[in-house]
Amino acid sequence: MTRIDPDRLTFLRDERKSRYEARLDDTVVGVVEYSPRDRTMIIVHTGTKPEFRGNGIAARITQHVLDEARKLDHRVVPECPFTAQFVAEHPEYADLVA
Repeated sequence: MTRIDPDRLTFLRDERKSRYEARLDDTVVGVVEYSPRDRTMIIVHTGTKPEFRGNGIAARITQHVLDEARKLDHRVVPECPFTAQFVAEHPEYADLVA
């Protein structure tokens, strides 16, 4: 496992691929993939590159995506088990669930 400072992560929304990317410099280290439906994001997958697991990247990008959904006045359907668990453990995001 490669240790990183999660504060160095940047996040990018790639609408063409329907995903958010967590980047460390120019390297994609994590993703959240979604299926857009009107003003709803169906979150289908959260993943971190194996060598970067254990750094909190999945939690950071999930939090970013949920915060972005709130800013865009979108709802979310957390089909991804990681995202569903994250929302269950962070009730401040419960109002976003469609």
